[in-house]
Amino acid sequence: MQSKIFVYLILVLLTLENSLARNKQAETLLSNCENLCSKFPELQKYYNAIKEKRLQQTTIYKKMVKSLTINNEKLLAKINLQDTFINKPNQLENITSELRGLKQTINETFTKLNSSELTIQELREQLVQKTNELSETNKKIKEQGSTIDVMNVTLRQQNDRIAEYESRDTAIKQQLRENHELITELNINVTASGERISTMSNTIIELQSQLNSDAARIEQLNTVIAAYTNCCQASNCEPFGSSSNVHVIKVPGVREPFPVLCNGLLAGPGWTVIQRRINGSVDFYRNWSDYKTGFGDLAGEFFIGLEKLHHMTKAEPQVLYIQLEDFDGQLRYATYDDFKVGSEQESYALQSLGNFGGDIDDALSLNEGQKFSTYDRDNDSDESLSCAERFHGAWWYYACGLSNLNGPYQKPDDYTSSQGILWVDTDWHDNDYSFKSVQIMIRAKKL
Repeated sequence: MQSKIFVYLILVLLTLENSLARNKQAETLLSNCENLCSKFPELQKYYNAIKEKRLQQTTIYKKMVKSLTINNEKLLAKINLQDTFINKPNQLENITSELRGLKQTINETFTKLNSSELTIQELREQLVQKTNELSETNKKIKEQGSTIDVMNVTLRQQNDRIAEYESRDTAIKQQLRENHELITELNINVTASGERISTMSNTIIELQSQLNSDAARIEQLNTVIAAYTNCCQASNCEPFGSSSNVHVIKVPGVREPFPVLCNGLLAGPGWTVIQRRINGSVDFYRNWSDYKTGFGDLAGEFFIGLEKLHHMTKAEPQVLYIQLEDFDGQLRYATYDDFKVGSEQESYALQSLGNFGGDIDDALSLNEGQKFSTYDRDNDSDESLSCAERFHGAWWYYACGLSNLNGPYQKPDDYTSSQGILWVDTDWHDNDYSFKSVQIMIRAKKL
């Protein structure tokens, strides 16, 4: 801000300097005008003298003309007398002599008259010249008067600007004084703030030390809490008894806890639902990545995910429960008492099923040991085709097997051969039927 004020002061000084130069020019012009005005009386006096002299010459000229007229009249009279005295030789000679003298006088008078005329002409020319000079001088005086008027206006404007700049200069000086006082006050505040900052820095160092100590303590507590959580948090639906709601479990090997749908009513307490088909609202014809992580909605149709299923069956032996419902409302089920799924490196193979039970034919034991297949990961035993593409689903296919519970949802009127939710039972429904609903659950095996 001080640099801006300094620049503004320089502009004021330059304006004052220009104004002084213009004032000096105006003073010079006024001086020239005063000189011309001082010479004007002298020129007027000279003009009056010439005028007076001309009047005198005119008077002399008139007198000479009058005298010449009188002499002419006398000459005529004498000529007349000459006729009278022509016979008087002596008188004639005298008259002739007088005539000669008179003629000489007339000639001298004419000479003087001519000289006076020349003088009058010269005086006229001088008078015209002086009159022109006087007119030119008056013109210059008028022009300089106009210039002076303009200069006076400019001078007044410059004086007004100078007054304005002086007012601004006063305001700027006042602002500078206020800024100086403010800077002084700020310096005092900065000094005080510096002292406060120093004090606060020491406090921060102490707090940081305390924070580091607290962080170490918190880390210890988190370790204890994590151990307690791993020890006490449910790893399946058994702790929730007969609940058929969504609960969060923590499975060893899975990084974060995740929600699952429990079912404690269908086949007793503690079952975890890993797959459900009820209305065809979710497309199950998906790629490997989707089946790995899981998809769908726990409130409707879903698949829990092969990665979670691997860790759930690895942590402890599991019983597999499959319930099927046809479009007539009939329910059938199948159980396997040692269900286990391999890791992704093992292509999530169906490593074990155990003993079969239920009121429906066994349509899954043929698939035991098979790797999981999707349309983008063909792991089935049929070398001539892809069962996932053929059956439009994803399963542990065996060339291509007797079951396909992840096939497309189809109603009886829309059924396409070999495509649908299949489970072959020769006494109930063969491979030409797609079921209305299916629910697959697991529960820890009681040893």
